[in-house]
Amino acid sequence: MQLKFSRHLIGSIVCWNALISAYAQNGDAEATFSSFRDMIESGLYPDSVSFLSVLTACSHRGLVEKALWYFNSMIQVYNLDPRREHYATMIDVLCRSGRFNEAEKLISEMPFEPDEIMWSSVLNSCRIHKNQDLAEKAADQLFKMDALRDAAAYVNMSNIYAEAGKWEKSQKVKKAMRERGD
Repeated sequence: MQLKFSRHLIGSIVCWNALISAYAQNGDAEATFSSFRDMIESGLYPDSVSFLSVLTACSHRGLVEKALWYFNSMIQVYNLDPRREHYATMIDVLCRSGRFNEAEKLISEMPFEPDEIMWSSVLNSCRIHKNQDLAEKAADQLFKMDALRDAAAYVNMSNIYAEAGKWEKSQKVKKAMRERGD
């Protein structure tokens, strides 16, 4: 159910963002996009929070082309610099759909180093799409991070090797995990 508000009652970007975000977080992509358009039509320009919400909606629904369109319009039309969370969402969208070359290109163009969330997203998608080469790269990056809080990267990489029948490599990753104390 999409709520309709009088444009006279809601003029604040904060209110619009709350509405757009609520729809996005609850998986209602069409209401997210519609509210985003309504906000713009009411005379307000979207901000980084607005764009994060529409990108999140795209991610939840696997709408890669739409996510790319919003991401590019954020930069080219609204002159907003994407933040870490925008890049993380785009990497997730691209990897989930198996578009690893585009995800790697985006990672290489970011104005900062990828973090644990980004590399975990890449690794998880590599397992689904059986991309062992990129999985190794992502896992290597994760293993180097001091902030790595759990054993998920080790378990995922071990499973990727096991599914590929590379038992020695799988055991080697398990051993490294044990040595780390997990």
